[in-house]
Amino acid sequence: MNTPTQSGERTAHLNTAGTGRMPDAVHAVLARATALEDRYGPAALRGSPPGAPHRRVHARLADLLGVPAGRTVLTTGAAQAFEAFTRTTVLRPSDRIWTTPHEGVAHLHALHALRERTRCRLEVVPLRPDGDLDLDWMRTHLDEDVALVSVVHLSAACGTVNPVEEIGRLLAPHRAQYTLDASHSVGLLPVDARRIGCRLLTADGWRFLRGPQDIGFAYLAPHPHDDPPG
Repeated sequence: MNTPTQSGERTAHLNTAGTGRMPDAVHAVLARATALEDRYGPAALRGSPPGAPHRRVHARLADLLGVPAGRTVLTTGAAQAFEAFTRTTVLRPSDRIWTTPHEGVAHLHALHALRERTRCRLEVVPLRPDGDLDLDWMRTHLDEDVALVSVVHLSAACGTVNPVEEIGRLLAPHRAQYTLDASHSVGLLPVDARRIGCRLLTADGWRFLRGPQDIGFAYLAPHPHDDPPG
């Protein structure tokens, strides 16, 4: 991204995956929100009618992820949403968690904490010689003891795009809850959570969506044992 400076020189910003450059429209919204909160207090940010801006945000998130409205939540980041999910996950000592070599540090920390709390096993899905996930290994070793599978859509370290829809189809007949870290793919690649078939999708809004820092969101699919709406 080329950005002109005050002196007329142009600089290249190459790290949109780390912290995206916010557009002028985002800066303007943040400035208005800060001024409103400073003058009237945090309650003023909820808008009029109450909650209208939040409904628009969630409607746009639903469109972005290809999911029904009402299943998205705002967070301070993908890692925080994933950690909250793992804190409430109940596993048995005989259960197994699958992760991949592409997992981020924060997600790994949450998975290790879950393992320590439940005494379950944490296993890493191996890679093939070409660097892709070994789906044949997954098919061979998948059973009803696999309770949680955590996958990264796009690796921040090596750029690998994992076959997330194929993994979803593989896991669908089984009890394993499928979680997807889409932090580096949302805003860069098409993401359709329903086609992927994941139980939880987490992402950051400050990477390729170029939002402000400490903004994230998550989609939680209905669980088969959830009570029906209404």
